[in-house]
Amino acid sequence: MSKPSTIDLPADLAAEAAEAARAAGEDLSTFVARAVAFELERERTDRFFAERRQRADVAKALELLRRSGGQLPEPGDELPPGYKPAR
Repeated sequence: MSKPSTIDLPADLAAEAAEAARAAGEDLSTFVARAVAFELERERTDRFFAERRQRADVAKALELLRRSGGQLPEPGDELPPGYKPAR
């Protein structure tokens, strides 16, 4: 179910959105709905990580990363010859 809404966009933004909608093969309403949904999800994601950041214990995380122990890699777990990290 949808609810008709009226929004005011600056003329240049409306024209660019209309062109992007055409390029995506959808009408402007669908394009705008998708853009709004994307922005709402981005906001939810920002809140999710902000909440977790507030609870973070950096000292404890660093302690865990620096601890000794664990097991050596099993045979076959080596990086392939010539491997280069993406970053």
